[in-house]
Amino acid sequence: MKDFYKHLLSDNSWLIKEQNWSQRNQGARETQFTLGNGYLGSRGILEEMPCDAYPGTYVAGVYDKIGAMVTELVNLPNPISFKISAQGEKFGIGAMDVLKHERIMDMQKGLLKRRTLFLNAKKERFDYQSLRFFSMHNPHIGIMQIYFTPLSNATNVVVENIIDTSITNKGVLTEGEKSHFELKKFTNLKNINYVCVETHDRKTQVGYASCLKVARGKRFFSANKKILHFKIKRGETLCFTKFFSIYTSRDVKTSALENECMESLRNAVDLRFNNLLKQHISAWQKKWLNADIILRPKTDLQKAIRFNIYHMLICGNETDKKVSIPARTLSGEGYRGHIFWDTEIFILPFFIYTDPMVACNMLYYRYYTLDAARDNAKKQGFKGALFPWESADTGEETTPEWHKDLDGSIVRIHTGEIQHHIVGDIAYATYQYYLATKDEDFMKKAGLEIIFESARFWASRVEYNKTRKTYHIKHVIGPDEFHINVNDNAYTNTIAKWNLTIAQRLYKENRIIMHYLFKKLVKKIKLSEEEISHWEKISKGLVILKNKNGNLIEAFEGYFKKKDFPIKELDKNFMPLLPKSVLVKDIGKTQFVKQADVVMLLHLFREFYSAKQKKENFSYYDKRTLHKSSLSPSIHAILGWETGNFDKAYRYFLYSLYVDLKNFYGNTADGIHAASLGGTWQVVVYGFAGMALSKEGLSFSPVLPTGIKLIKFKVKYKDYNITVSLREKTIELLPLSKHQTLKIKIYERMRKIPTNKRTVFLP
Repeated sequence: MKDFYKHLLSDNSWLIKEQNWSQRNQGARETQFTLGNGYLGSRGILEEMPCDAYPGTYVAGVYDKIGAMVTELVNLPNPISFKISAQGEKFGIGAMDVLKHERIMDMQKGLLKRRTLFLNAKKERFDYQSLRFFSMHNPHIGIMQIYFTPLSNATNVVVENIIDTSITNKGVLTEGEKSHFELKKFTNLKNINYVCVETHDRKTQVGYASCLKVARGKRFFSANKKILHFKIKRGETLCFTKFFSIYTSRDVKTSALENECMESLRNAVDLRFNNLLKQHISAWQKKWLNADIILRPKTDLQKAIRFNIYHMLICGNETDKKVSIPARTLSGEGYRGHIFWDTEIFILPFFIYTDPMVACNMLYYRYYTLDAARDNAKKQGFKGALFPWESADTGEETTPEWHKDLDGSIVRIHTGEIQHHIVGDIAYATYQYYLATKDEDFMKKAGLEIIFESARFWASRVEYNKTRKTYHIKHVIGPDEFHINVNDNAYTNTIAKWNLTIAQRLYKENRIIMHYLFKKLVKKIKLSEEEISHWEKISKGLVILKNKNGNLIEAFEGYFKKKDFPIKELDKNFMPLLPKSVLVKDIGKTQFVKQADVVMLLHLFREFYSAKQKKENFSYYDKRTLHKSSLSPSIHAILGWETGNFDKAYRYFLYSLYVDLKNFYGNTADGIHAASLGGTWQVVVYGFAGMALSKEGLSFSPVLPTGIKLIKFKVKYKDYNITVSLREKTIELLPLSKHQTLKIKIYERMRKIPTNKRTVFLP
């Protein structure tokens, strides 16, 4: 029997395969096989929806809440639903015997291919093949095609083709499943089905137009009833092609929603499947041109790195400045689809250097929620902007009050109240974007205001000690969430100090130029020279606690006095285990750290610290970090690599690389771990390639892992597109630009190199 889609597939280094079905792994597979295009994400469910399948269709920015419950990303109607039955037997895994089964996700082309050989109760065989994609060329269009062939006998089949509106969101804790929308309209006009739903609280309308085309021999016709009947001969193949378009009232006016869906669908149907596929693949080729990381020799590492990059590419939005990337991307409902610091600190760097337009939009999302951040600060008695720890569509604080702890107990969450380092994280990300792109337009329109209002928050947040003439930040949670309500967390204080310092510098630099938009901003937010001077005084007096020799940073006041237990056991992946003598409820009394905290500080502000300080701090905190967050191993990999702990760093890299491919945390079914995706990319680029960015510019000091002969990738830097090729004993740069030269630091030495030609450097 012909394989209808095999010729479309890329080589094996681009393919993620499922070669048998496991109900236990079904949820993780649905997440891993998510398709998307930045506008929406669609979980990789099987079309027939076997037991415990969890369909998920998530449009960026579509959030809702029910009553007093927390706002969450809405799980919208499922357009993938397609069921076939014959003589009362449903064709589906779990419902019928399966002789062969394979699904393949082609990451290079954004395709999900399937082939299953079914055996019914009469021992008759049926060949089922499908292909689906969500267009990267036109993000509102999705296509699913199915080939169905009875191999043993003629048969009567019934096909159910619907847009499934019975979809609900998973309940958290005691909430139970809940639907966030109601059906507003269902019509059939000229063989096009139209469904419109409206969310309960936000009143966002979402429209679906769909059309089913059937190819039977030389006949090609529309068949858009919900239930279809066919009598098929043995060996005869029916081809079903389902086209659908999705728009929301965030995209177009409510009054135009139906027409937009219908028109978009008609255009797609007129183009036909093959042309839509070509457009889609071409758009993916452009994405990968800047995003791919090439390894030699080709091993499983190549595929795993591409898996991490693929899942970032499908959630980056190039057109909408009011959406960002949730902590579990658009592949599941973990953390209710909320946006954390993961976005700015872990994912944003990837887009800064590969697709700055997406990075810019992610930062504009914070700008457009700045008023809500100001209100949040005011509610807590502060000035400036206090960005929410968990954010949705409006920028209001959406952190839930309760959560399940490591031991399964239900605990109160305080992160939304006092995990304030996110303010500095967003300011830091804003400035990093500016350093890399020199996007003056963004800074004038949005970036400066974000940084100034963040600095203003810290100035109101600090407390002054008159006796010591020092400033302190009390009652916070740092990145380490094991220790709640601490004083002078080193990470928080350092990023606040940096925020205040960079805000002063930017104010002074722009005051000299005094462009129109800067004058307008100063007037708008009532910024004065006196306030700037006060920021300078605070930044100089804000304490960072250290030990007696001044090298070892104290995570927070009193940390060194906490009980210190050695980590004696590692799991099968070389990750530390909590000693059995320590109860989860008592972990705050110990020096155990949940995730990179001081080590994160060393990563973000690497130019602030000497090699000796980095080594001493990494050695100390690495022995006390349990990595109970997916964002942590990648940061320890980068610092471990920089400080010469190569074996340990490489193990952390592998853990981060395979977090979702191997479901290390056991919760991949809830969505891809976004921070781990970006962190893994950073290990390769910041760690192995030794890339760093400062006010001086870009620099590289590579050290390749043993066994890897080549690492090749591209970065966008200002007006340059740079191809970087790293080998064991050389680094080769090819900067493309209209400029004639590029100043760049290689192995700690500033170089001036020609553009539009390859230049090779020795260590």
